[in-house]
Amino acid sequence: MTRLFAFLLLTSTFLLAQNVSVVENIALTKKEQGQFFYPRFNSAGDKIIFTSESYKGLWLFDLQTNVISNLTMEEGAGYNPVFTENFITYRVSKSFNGRRFFSIKSKNIIIGDEVIHEENVRDLYPPQQLNVEDVFYIKDKEAYNIPKINSQSKPGDEVINVNIENQKIVLYKRTARTELEPLGKGNYIWASLSPDKQELLFTKAGKGTFISDLNGNIISELGYANYPSWMKNGKWIVCMRDVDDGVRIIGSDLYLISADGSQAINLTNTEDLMEMYPSASLADDEVVYHTQEGQIHKLKLRFN
Repeated sequence: MTRLFAFLLLTSTFLLAQNVSVVENIALTKKEQGQFFYPRFNSAGDKIIFTSESYKGLWLFDLQTNVISNLTMEEGAGYNPVFTENFITYRVSKSFNGRRFFSIKSKNIIIGDEVIHEENVRDLYPPQQLNVEDVFYIKDKEAYNIPKINSQSKPGDEVINVNIENQKIVLYKRTARTELEPLGKGNYIWASLSPDKQELLFTKAGKGTFISDLNGNIISELGYANYPSWMKNGKWIVCMRDVDDGVRIIGSDLYLISADGSQAINLTNTEDLMEMYPSASLADDEVVYHTQEGQIHKLKLRFN
């Protein structure tokens, strides 16, 4: 374990737009502690997990103690893990005879116990969060629920969530599986349901980011909004607007966009840093992200 000193980058509150203000922007990790990427909150909002640039391994950061600890160094563990209050559920990958196989595991961060839900499966997607404590995953085009991470999963539970499969949006509602292509054929990415599970947020490559109803009818257009994440109030989306030179990203800021698409607010607006891959808390008006150097930051907002 390494004790971190979280230093304050920005403490002054300033008005961004009507009803929205930035309270603070804090760096949680130091450069000398290593490079970390793709942070996510747990459901309680008091801990964060992050991974390496290649998604190998998982690290835990406790916001109350500022302590960082390594949880696993397995391949693929950092690709879209789910962090409920005291459990992390993640997919790992292994190769056998030139073929890739996947497993789904859950780890209790309090006592260290590990449960294997699926092992060495070919058609297995990363887990997703169903609600505050429940997790689900897709195997062989069936949804499997892991209720409160305390029992083996079974098909047919009341799963209501969304997944990206073969570049299509797939909505799972109880035992029904519905493929959606709201804007016609193409490459759909970054799909998620609103906190009340009534609206669908997604990006279509080359077209931008949109919100639709659960039938795929477009409600609003958010424009260029990469890696979008719902804020807990369901009224705002946090995302990154990055710029590249055709080979690499050369600039990126975090933006807050209203769900109706009427407001777009630059949350960071820096020239010397690239803020990337934001993820919103389910418990508070906070966002975590990483910089191009691999530092983890936490941004706190106020909705008046």
